[in-house]
Amino acid sequence: MKFMLIRKADERTEKGVMPSECLLQAMADYNERLMQAGVFVTGDGLKPSSEGYRIEFSDGQVRLELRRYFELADFAPSAAIEKHRALGDKLARLPVGVSTHLVFAGHCREALEFYADLMGGQVRAMLPYGDTPMAEQVPASFRDRICHAELVLGAHTIMGADRLPECYQAPAGNEIALQYDDIALGEEVFRALAENGSVRMPFAETFWAQRFGMVVDRFGIGWMVNCGIREDG
Repeated sequence: MKFMLIRKADERTEKGVMPSECLLQAMADYNERLMQAGVFVTGDGLKPSSEGYRIEFSDGQVRLELRRYFELADFAPSAAIEKHRALGDKLARLPVGVSTHLVFAGHCREALEFYADLMGGQVRAMLPYGDTPMAEQVPASFRDRICHAELVLGAHTIMGADRLPECYQAPAGNEIALQYDDIALGEEVFRALAENGSVRMPFAETFWAQRFGMVVDRFGIGWMVNCGIREDG
């Protein structure tokens, strides 16, 4: 869900009066906080309406406005403008998405379908090697294994693939962290992941959480399940 926060034009802005250095600095500081929170998309401003155009169709039933954005080149050099420029450069380097990629020893389909059912997700892709140009490069017995799969969990995506036995290496040194507000639900997920797997840390209260546990599931994938911040007293 996206929102637009609008500062409406006033008499000064419509006359083309540029914002002060103090206001530009405050805007940069605010945009920086939005970026740190992961919700900032853009902070573009519009030129005065006198520099735009109004287009009407069908006897005035449809009305459009064409307006130009301010660009940093429109402002005199200053510390605040340099901060806006640095924020823009940083925003441009952000990837459009970040996903977790898991490898399996031939159980990708089973694993992702299990995770989808357990966590309320949706399997969006499940592509076997046999349906790709790589089909002739793998043994016939492996062509029903998965070359690429995607599991969507809300705003997050987990990708997966099977590896040939000679290429497979069990994951090590990483876990997927799950956060739940409902302790009972967190425990249910933890127990399901632990079935036929191995518990690294029992699901119990810690100094930071009401419940926390670590487990490696039966597919060799490590998980951390965290439930709430512990409130002492």
